[in-house]
Amino acid sequence: MKAYKLLTLIAAVLLVAIPVAAQSSAIVDKSASCSMTTLRGSYGGFAQGTILVQLPGMPAPPFPWAGVGLHNFDGSGNWSVTYAMGIGGAVVPWGAQMIGTYTISRDCTLAIQGTDMPTGSPVAITGTISGEGLLQEVHFMYAVPYTFASGMLRKTPRGGCSQRTFRGTYAVFGQGTDVDVAFPGFPPPPFPMGHVGKLTANGLGYFSGAAMEDMDGFPFPATSAASYTVKADCSVSGTIADSALGLTIYVPFQGVITGEGQFQEIHIILTNPGSVFADTWKTDCQMCATAVYKGE
Repeated sequence: MKAYKLLTLIAAVLLVAIPVAAQSSAIVDKSASCSMTTLRGSYGGFAQGTILVQLPGMPAPPFPWAGVGLHNFDGSGNWSVTYAMGIGGAVVPWGAQMIGTYTISRDCTLAIQGTDMPTGSPVAITGTISGEGLLQEVHFMYAVPYTFASGMLRKTPRGGCSQRTFRGTYAVFGQGTDVDVAFPGFPPPPFPMGHVGKLTANGLGYFSGAAMEDMDGFPFPATSAASYTVKADCSVSGTIADSALGLTIYVPFQGVITGEGQFQEIHIILTNPGSVFADTWKTDCQMCATAVYKGE
């Protein structure tokens, strides 16, 4: 219990209201006019960051963290988020919550002040809003002393989700850090890792795929198979069996589904102790060429 409270306390200082979308603009349009209702409904996203100071029970700095969450804006200033986090090789499981208030300026900048419910710790978030409808996104950069974090947020599908929401072919890319898991033939951790590839989901709770992985500068091919469960709130979880170099490891994950059709993206983090890794799965538009976007 003490370890869990420590992790959620750290999460409250770090996790930010993650914003992003499909067609981002690097420059905020100063003529744009936003209001409190510009953000309304459910949004999913992820964040990654680095901690640069020593924290109780954590490894020596710097060490990484990654979080994924479902955020809700009510259009009148109230905000909440349900999240999971991997931090320095430890895990805050899905279900941790924060609540607070938000303000939106006419120039489409966002500010959130909130509280982490398990610990009572303060939360502070800033961001910029661009786009409309399912293409709306919020980009943020969040910093506290000796800590850096950034991420993104997009709208979840209208009407919620089901197993059938996650089906088709997806482009996969992600990166992270092996914090304390030793692999035969590789240098001792910590070391960076990443991958790119494709996966195909059947809409019934199973997906498989292939990727080129890289661990500490050593690239190699890998295959994966996984079971997954999609909930009505558009959160998704499962376990991936990743096979490479004669080894198979089983890795749990937690994620959120955003967008629809050719604009769908799934953002996940691995929730196994010992690694911090964030992934994005984007719909392969060769599979959705007939999809039509309808703004809200």
